[in-house]
Amino acid sequence: KLAAGIVIEERLHAARAAVMGDATQIHQVLMNLVTNSVQAMPSGGTMRVSLEAAHIDAPRLATTGTVEAGDYVVLQVADTGTGIPAGILEKIFDPFFTTKEVGVGTGLGLSLVHGIVTGLGGAIDVATALGEGAVFTVYLPRTADVADVPKSGKGGEAATRRGSQQRILVVDDEASLLRLATETLSELGYAPVGFRASAAALAVFLADPERFDAVITDESMPGLTGSELIRKIRAIRPEVPIVLVTGLANAAVIQRAKDAGATEVLRKPLSARQLATAVERVLHEAHPPVTGKPAVLSTPRAAQPQRRGGGSSRTRPARR
Repeated sequence: KLAAGIVIEERLHAARAAVMGDATQIHQVLMNLVTNSVQAMPSGGTMRVSLEAAHIDAPRLATTGTVEAGDYVVLQVADTGTGIPAGILEKIFDPFFTTKEVGVGTGLGLSLVHGIVTGLGGAIDVATALGEGAVFTVYLPRTADVADVPKSGKGGEAATRRGSQQRILVVDDEASLLRLATETLSELGYAPVGFRASAAALAVFLADPERFDAVITDESMPGLTGSELIRKIRAIRPEVPIVLVTGLANAAVIQRAKDAGATEVLRKPLSARQLATAVERVLHEAHPPVTGKPAVLSTPRAAQPQRRGGGSSRTRPARR
């Protein structure tokens, strides 16, 4: 319930823009920021909530980190409250830090917001002036627009052609992300098999290593991490394409994944198009189409097997 004298203004201009994440977590981010603004206006004031899609041309520094160049959904909550002193601004995202009286709140609100936004690959910027209020701007990486996510029979020729029921082992301990990945792959024409537990996924792979055409795994998981899982799979099938997905795609993580044997490393969140392109690419590289020999070969005779190499012309039995 809002205190008397608080006016809310909203400006929502991102109806079709989408981010990949848990809807409950996004709701927590908004509610914590709104609650924080309301508490900063005990005598009333104006709170402005805006949502828009934006393109960032060059990296920019935010309060919680760097906003890389790219497309974002930008959530902003601004108020005309008391503002935040400089000494407090440095600590507002620390766990259990609070300016409230003992017994009022947990001090986890903005820390929770920070954790969720960082986990989604985003950043938060805070602008404030004493007596004038504060503006919290949340940058979340934008995925495909809602209308652009491929659907069966409606996703466009390129999307529907990409899969031919290749079996993809998908591993992610986050149930919502696992479901989204498997549903997307199914829509794209693949046959995904999903696991939340990396150990269970490994056991199924070891039981029938030739069953899967490719593997997609998250990095941060309890038990076996994605990199550890890749090493164990590579020990059994060195040639299988493996895509590692991580929300922390820094140089160290990428190098660790490559050292483990990842074919490709992708950063969360992913659009359906990015996932489709990556899977198509690694499968293509693992099984390139046969293009035949260069034109210097003589025209083959009917029913004559192709000769390999420049040695004996004896025919060899066809491999079955």
